[in-house]
Amino acid sequence: MQEKHGPAKVGLGAGFPSGLAIKQRVGAAFDSLGTQQALERAEMSLLTLALILATVTASACAQLALKLGMSSPAVSAALPLGGKALITAVVGSPLVWTGLAIYGSSVAVWLWILSKVDLSLAYPFVGVSFIVVMLFGAFLLNETVTPLRMIGTILIAAGCILVARS
Repeated sequence: MQEKHGPAKVGLGAGFPSGLAIKQRVGAAFDSLGTQQALERAEMSLLTLALILATVTASACAQLALKLGMSSPAVSAALPLGGKALITAVVGSPLVWTGLAIYGSSVAVWLWILSKVDLSLAYPFVGVSFIVVMLFGAFLLNETVTPLRMIGTILIAAGCILVARS
């Protein structure tokens, strides 16, 4: 008769050995995290998933703000001049500052995410930003999105889904 070892964990399957058995099999590398912490890191809560998607979307919004800031009339006029005129125009652009602020905020949340899930699980979601940026480009910036670019973006998103399901 097989013993039960608490609630099932995502990705561990039924009848998976206890934390102690896992620790004995994996050895010293596992000891650096501790059994309970390692099991918790293997799971992704709905909150964590929502924050990952929010962070990725915020990153895309930051890109949009930076693009709009760098395309402003003041920055465009300073580009050929370069040097101090360009730096002054960029530093004086509220949209550039907005983009940087959004990035800063998303990095703070991303650090929390990395404390909760494995990097190899979280980072592929960054690929979702390719879709958001493509949509921003097409609908807000009137950029041309070719079929090849669209297919490439969809393939990146499909890869993200496959990694997330692993």
